Amino acid sequence: QQHTLQSYEDVRWMQSLEEQVLKWTTQVDNTPMLKTRGIIKMNPKQINNLLLDCARVQEYNKCSLGKKDLCAFHPLSGGEAKIVEHTMQIPIVGGKVETLSLTYSRPLPDDCAGFVIVSRSVKKELNDTVGNPCFSISSLRSIAGTEKTELTTLTSISLPVPKFLMHRVAFYGADDFFGNLRKITS
Repeated sequence: QQHTLQSYEDVRWMQSLEEQVLKWTTQVDNTPMLKTRGIIKMNPKQINNLLLDCARVQEYNKCSLGKKDLCAFHPLSGGEAKIVEHTMQIPIVGGKVETLSLTYSRPLPDDCAGFVIVSRSVKKELNDTVGNPCFSISSLRSIAGTEKTELTTLTSISLPVPKFLMHRVAFYGADDFFGNLRKITS
């Protein structure tokens, strides 16, 4: 269901989420995971459309060298599935990652205003030894009475960087992603 602001503490919490990005890391089956959460001043449909539009990827991902749809499907559930080719420059340490991903987006159930986006990536070349993000899940939930979205992501971290730099690069990427989305709306 839509988020509603109940108290002064809720308002302060929402204001902090509009200015900051909360970040957590954990391990699941020896896979490093990054969870992020913040508020973007766009409605969920606008963010969903932006994130699925390959022509606009560099507006929110400055490390992207290009992204293109290879195939798109429109299932009956009102969602959208596509196979996407993406090339990215790795921040801080350099290097390139080329992936193919299956991305699926659909509206949340009727009592929730928003979308969920699930993406699974694989290396573009099977004999390539460079790592890549394995999967990500994004929840775009409307905040009632506003044109704002609470964006929560969960992403596996598998980057071709030394292990001691992995969290730093992931945090940099998360801050950059939220920062660029927020610049689009200002």
